[in-house]
Amino acid sequence: MTTINCLVIVLGYGYNLTQNYKRYLDMAQQTIRKNHAEVVITTGSYKGNKLDFTDEAAFICDFLHSHGVNAQIITDPNGITTLQSIKDAKKILDQGMFRAKKIIICCEKNRCLKVRVLGFLEFKKIVELKSSELIKNRRDRWYEKYWNTPRDILGYFLPFLEKRKIQQRKQK
Repeated sequence: MTTINCLVIVLGYGYNLTQNYKRYLDMAQQTIRKNHAEVVITTGSYKGNKLDFTDEAAFICDFLHSHGVNAQIITDPNGITTLQSIKDAKKILDQGMFRAKKIIICCEKNRCLKVRVLGFLEFKKIVELKSSELIKNRRDRWYEKYWNTPRDILGYFLPFLEKRKIQQRKQK
């Protein structure tokens, strides 16, 4: 098993490059460079509509490559939810026979608590977080913090909740 110093996981939040999303991706690339990450995992399956061929993970990968990130980038186009993305990143780490001394997860600011708890549960160690605010609407921030966060953490222990959320997302 190969030990790497730093793994960065970049969670996807769509692929419409708004000003806030660009700020988030710039923060992610700075984190990768500053920490000399050897491996980066990009996650996200959202494609916008069924005719699109690019998913969030590939979009982030292209963005990072086009901005000169030289680390090994592994894309995970299966992550529909935050929990699924973190679990998939753990599987990729295990299948790639990597052990990371330091794990950094880039996420949206209002998801920090959820990502910190799920990262700890899945990786069995404290993960470092880097965040940027993407949600500007107060109602949406409240919904993410006080509804989605507890529900998604419970989904780790009660898999039927996570399966239901995945089914709802697939129907959209």
